Amino acid sequence: MMKRTTAAAILSAMPMTLWAMGDQPDPDGLLDIEGTLQQGTECPLIVTDSGTAFALSMGDRKWEAGQRVRVHGSLVEMSICMEGEGTIGVSDIDPL
Repeated sequence: MMKRTTAAAILSAMPMTLWAMGDQPDPDGLLDIEGTLQQGTECPLIVTDSGTAFALSMGDRKWEAGQRVRVHGSLVEMSICMEGEGTIGVSDIDPL
């Protein structure tokens, strides 16, 4: 029998990954993560210095692979992005 994994179970595990990286969400659930942008299969990725990757839902924002940035946003529940520890809905992105 296959075990089903719910979205709630996945989302509840994500903050632990973020906390281990030192990028604990603030009380409003917002994140600030620094890393390098990379091309993912469906969506751009940010890869932290520790190697943890998150997909980015960036809308029409322009970006370049290899660019170092700080991403401001929050984890989204559902996304077409299929890579990383989760998807961050980007509210702002700043070059470093």
